[in-house]
Amino acid sequence: MHKFFQEIKGYIGSVVLADGWVDRDVLFATLDNISNNFDEDYPRALADLQYIFSENKDVANQTAQTVSLLKRWSEAETSVSTFSVVAAGLKYFGFSTDKSDKDDGYILPTLMAAVLADVPNDLDYHNNLHFRKVVLHIIRMISAHNDIWSSGQNHLNKNRASLLIAAAAIHDLGHEGDGNIIDRKYHMAQVERRSYGLAYPYLKEAGFSEETLSDMNIMLTTTDVSPFGDPISPASQMRRAYEFHYGSDDGVSEDNEDSTLMLSNDLKILEDRGMLCLMCLMLHEADIMNSAAVDYDVTCGESVSVSRELGLTQALPEGTLLFLERICSGQMLSDSARYLGSANLAKILQRVMKDYKDGNKSYM
Repeated sequence: MHKFFQEIKGYIGSVVLADGWVDRDVLFATLDNISNNFDEDYPRALADLQYIFSENKDVANQTAQTVSLLKRWSEAETSVSTFSVVAAGLKYFGFSTDKSDKDDGYILPTLMAAVLADVPNDLDYHNNLHFRKVVLHIIRMISAHNDIWSSGQNHLNKNRASLLIAAAAIHDLGHEGDGNIIDRKYHMAQVERRSYGLAYPYLKEAGFSEETLSDMNIMLTTTDVSPFGDPISPASQMRRAYEFHYGSDDGVSEDNEDSTLMLSNDLKILEDRGMLCLMCLMLHEADIMNSAAVDYDVTCGESVSVSRELGLTQALPEGTLLFLERICSGQMLSDSARYLGSANLAKILQRVMKDYKDGNKSYM
């Protein structure tokens, strides 16, 4: 793996900086830190992810192992890098580090995305640990999905898997703690599009095609869940398109699909791209998995982190309930998220509803 670091350094050096995010020295320092600690971090990451790929596919065991891993990550004095977690995930999915292997042409841009994810960000919620959690959940979901769909058109091949991992790594890149509603006016996917814009030149330089990057842009856009539960929300639009392709299409008129699906111009491509819809949904559900579908205590902790980032003094069950019912619609949609998280989400929702009825006392 070390042979890739010099190439990635070259990509960083060749990109012309056009945004006031971080300067090149910060990127070089991030890469040096990853490289210097890789021999220690990588075996830790391989051990961390081993349970996902073990023969024990029992969901309760998977959940318990995930909760334990999240606790170790949050309490560790020295965090394992997201780069190492990505590298370990690629290893388990059968990627080769032999650059002559043409089937693994996505490995370098995916590792480039992982470097960007390790650029220091110390927000209360949208921080480096959040990026690592979403990478963890997308790896879990890809593995579960391909256990369900071991072949056929819904199978996630290496290119699709690596694109999902790369998107998970950079989905909130450069986040500054703001949102897409400013002065009560909604700016569609403004934060997500900035993340894409920051990552784009590096991922392009590292080898992702314009077509691949265009798909990534759609994927990041549809992680925007605001306004909560509103049909205009990119996440809501994507979920409608997913249900059209893979679920119930009740009420969708063949003569008037556009108006029924109510997709914005930027997302109309989802009408014709079922697999892209699936990948968008998986990324979205990996993004919300830690808050919604792992464990009650984990959900409460995430609610506290979000509240602190927003400058609030309370993290009320009422707000968590709004998230679970309006954003998550009380359910997961993708096969992998349903398999891994549906039972957990049901239990969490029941506990949070009880908290609300018992006085709506803050989790902080």
